[in-house]
Amino acid sequence: MKRLFSPLFFLSIILIIGCSEKNSKDPIKCYELWLDQKPTQDVRPLHAQYWQSPHWSKEYILYIELQASVTWKDQFIKQNGLVMSSKDIELPADAPVWFKLGKNYKLWKKPGDDISKYYEDSLTGHFFVFEQQL
Repeated sequence: MKRLFSPLFFLSIILIIGCSEKNSKDPIKCYELWLDQKPTQDVRPLHAQYWQSPHWSKEYILYIELQASVTWKDQFIKQNGLVMSSKDIELPADAPVWFKLGKNYKLWKKPGDDISKYYEDSLTGHFFVFEQQL
């Protein structure tokens, strides 16, 4: 007897169904999509915008503003190998209106990554993240 559908067919259907674009402006949901975990007491997402492609490779663009403890920021910087940068930067043209930096900010980058940027407003202490992984 001849098979109507192969196992490969069913695997393809599962992969197609599981691959859908994700968009959110909910700060907590964006945080969870970004880091695959819920915010702790040390960090509070204030504003966010997240887009993820339907591809399995997790291509995404994230803007997020966080109110975070010094401990959270220090751990995030260390875990991600961020280095301070003195370059004057231009924000991406499509940055949300709330993604505005004051004149006093610190800028971090990942070595070898000239796209993603991490800022700390020296006056408010808010941490702004722009990550793009395409």
